[in-house]
Amino acid sequence: IYPNGLGAIKIGDEDTAPDNGLIDVVVAYDSKDIWGYNKTGEIAPISKASEIMPLIGAFVKDGNDDRIVTITKNGNVKVSSLSDFKLNKAERAIKIKEGDELKYAATFSSANSAAAVLLFNGEQNVLKLKLNDLTVASRLTTGVKSGFATIFAASVSFKDSDIVLMITKDNKGKYTAVK
Repeated sequence: IYPNGLGAIKIGDEDTAPDNGLIDVVVAYDSKDIWGYNKTGEIAPISKASEIMPLIGAFVKDGNDDRIVTITKNGNVKVSSLSDFKLNKAERAIKIKEGDELKYAATFSSANSAAAVLLFNGEQNVLKLKLNDLTVASRLTTGVKSGFATIFAASVSFKDSDIVLMITKDNKGKYTAVK
């Protein structure tokens, strides 16, 4: 995914390589399942991404997903019901306060009791929050404080015990178990 939308890369195609503008990588069977988001808290199907550019990330919406989690730079986490959205156009997923911005968004199924969000504060700390433990909030709220003042990166985990590859700014990596 690039700030201006979808860029397909075929696996095994040596002539196609991502350029420096790459902002996210998603794997989907159909582009209809891909959604983009911007820093002002708007989400849209990738086919409508031109309405919310520049994009800062993307996620794949599975057919079983019934919730969306949004996370801001200033540490707010919000879970909303997908039934609150029309899901065919650009829509605001979270209310963003001045000085804040959306950092991450993803959908998940509330039937998955292991679903959790992993939050990284840019230093050495990772926080794991079970998504089903968070209260489902209305569309235009700011969410709840995560416990971190700043979020550097986030990801959704779908298993109780995942191993995460952490890579630092100086390109040092380490596999870390997150329980």
